[in-house]
Amino acid sequence: MQRYESLYDFVNLLLERNVDLPTMHRDLWDSFGQTCAVVVLDLENLREDTRELGLTSYLGQLVALRTTLMSICEHFSCKEMHTTESGFQGAFASVTKAFEAITAANTILRTNSTTEATTPLGLRFAIGHGRVLVSPIDGIIGEEMTTAGHLVRDFARNGEVLLSERAFADLEFRLRPSFLKMSRQFMGVQHQYYLGRL
Repeated sequence: MQRYESLYDFVNLLLERNVDLPTMHRDLWDSFGQTCAVVVLDLENLREDTRELGLTSYLGQLVALRTTLMSICEHFSCKEMHTTESGFQGAFASVTKAFEAITAANTILRTNSTTEATTPLGLRFAIGHGRVLVSPIDGIIGEEMTTAGHLVRDFARNGEVLLSERAFADLEFRLRPSFLKMSRQFMGVQHQYYLGRL
């Protein structure tokens, strides 16, 4: 079967061939599945700056940030990195590598802020770990990606990195004392995660 970079094109091909659901599931995970650490970086203040500076300036800042992040992340076993509307998402070989990349990125981006606005660059991160679908075109999809996105949007604050329970289990023991176990309720659901500050 031809190798596809877009998982949506791949699913469309399987649908056109009337492939049954179990086979589609197997083929999709065989082609795009990876077990890795997933990172979500949310740019807290950059969206606010859009109102002041306009969309073109906002996109320019995202491109500049992406260039900086790519140069950092390639040193920490980054498998994929994608720009999103509110920041970035990436896949790493391990949670430890992901955390080390985050620490380096946080230091460099805060020191050499690429934002044109007067507000400081607000950085908040979340990490998940598990089996996900990774596409060079479509980004990262899966349960732990959803969990990391939820953590960074609903719980993380500027300068914080949150780990899912699965991510904490994969983190090297030497780094675990830096994190505090948290339990918070959101929309009637209790969430367990680990909080670290950069």
